[in-house]
Amino acid sequence: MLKLLQSLPSKTKPKVNSLTNHSNKVKTSINNSLPPSPKYAYSKQIQEQNNPSKSNKPNSLIKKLLTTPNTSVYTVPILDQYVKEVNAVDVSELFSILRRLRIRKRYHQALQLGEWMTERKYLRLSPGNVALKLDLINKVHGVEKAEDYFRSISDELKTFKVYGALLNCFAENRLLEKAENVMQQMRELNYSSELSYGVLLNLYDKLKHESKLDDLAQEMGRMGLIGKPTYCILLNFYADNANLESMEKILSKMENNLLITVEWNLYVVVAKGYLKAALPEKSTEMLKKAEKHITGGKWKIAYRILISMYAILGNENEVQRLWNLLKALGLNNNVEYYYMITSLVRLDKMDLAEKLLEEWASVNKIFDFRIPNVMINAYTRNGLLAKAEALVNGALDSGQKPPASTWDLLTTGYCKHNQMEKAVETMRKAIHGDRRSWRLNRDNLVACHKYLEGKGDVQIAGEFGRFLEKIGRKSHNSSTGMLPNATVNDQLEVAK
Repeated sequence: MLKLLQSLPSKTKPKVNSLTNHSNKVKTSINNSLPPSPKYAYSKQIQEQNNPSKSNKPNSLIKKLLTTPNTSVYTVPILDQYVKEVNAVDVSELFSILRRLRIRKRYHQALQLGEWMTERKYLRLSPGNVALKLDLINKVHGVEKAEDYFRSISDELKTFKVYGALLNCFAENRLLEKAENVMQQMRELNYSSELSYGVLLNLYDKLKHESKLDDLAQEMGRMGLIGKPTYCILLNFYADNANLESMEKILSKMENNLLITVEWNLYVVVAKGYLKAALPEKSTEMLKKAEKHITGGKWKIAYRILISMYAILGNENEVQRLWNLLKALGLNNNVEYYYMITSLVRLDKMDLAEKLLEEWASVNKIFDFRIPNVMINAYTRNGLLAKAEALVNGALDSGQKPPASTWDLLTTGYCKHNQMEKAVETMRKAIHGDRRSWRLNRDNLVACHKYLEGKGDVQIAGEFGRFLEKIGRKSHNSSTGMLPNATVNDQLEVAK
């Protein structure tokens, strides 16, 4: 294994404390093997309205905005300079940029651009644009400021779009009473729709208010407002709570509705419900059904999820069968290797996981620390620290840069087995590196800080103490695996 890692394409030798970008773990536990409930955010509606055609010209303005800090301080000078440089302002292009900034979660810049356009009469005062501003104010300044803005809006502009945006603000902040009050106003104004009901339904789902969720679903049924999105929310909720009777009724209604297509991932939802109820045979039956409903270009995502689910069920044969299908289709890239190695570790097939790691190291040109991190995590949990160290050293020798998560996982092992000098060393490497999308294990930090104080190392103990104060009470990542950019749930959402 060490030789294989060392044989990978070499980069410039890094300093060991520099980190590559790394992101959050994949939660392959039972609770996270399904698609999330469909999002009924009015923000999505806001985002999609006034969709201008994209310009084919190189957009230097968006490039400038994306390469500056996401604050209003830097935005206005860039916009003013843009006006000076162009012969005529392309309003549709500006609105397209606003939408792109919002999609990229650069809310400060999006809000500033919208206000700048309004001041210069580039953006007309319409209900849709008001709803967009309301949504951005909530994201930038908080829900109280959003309420203040709503109260300042004239009555003629307060259409269903604006009320819907306010409802979504309250739902995002889990303000149940305020959300219910707005929903009642929308009923009285005849502004309610499946979309607005869906926002409140999702809030009941998040807050685990089953009785309220059931009552609202019945009201929607009486009004003829239940469609596939609503069924998806209900199916997810009942599966999450192992309410098998309700879950089966919803699935049956969807299957018997000629206007609804039941995709593979919804059968995975049902499989999870049976798994929670300790009915592995029924869960397996649903997974088989899910596989038969895979269509289009969903094979990669679907097989990943099915492999993870079969691993949870302890079914090694199905895991291996699906892996062989993936390989036959030529779909075994880094992400697929991640899922498969994680599943083998879950099945306690460490020898097979090690062989697959060797295979990955020999065939993939792009080194991805997610893959060895799975094994490092498993080794540290089982006290095999020498093997974990060998993987990290092999990567370093091939010119790779371990991310914060790698050092954090090693630290966990060292703390667990009371090798505190090594724990302090690896924890410092994690602290001083690039920690984007990764929160360090607070328990590790506390253990190292306590050790240093007991040892009398005031300087380094102070460093750890200041960092602990900085991160506050933020929860740390659990060490079950790390998949950047997309969790299992994200990928199931994409599969819809």
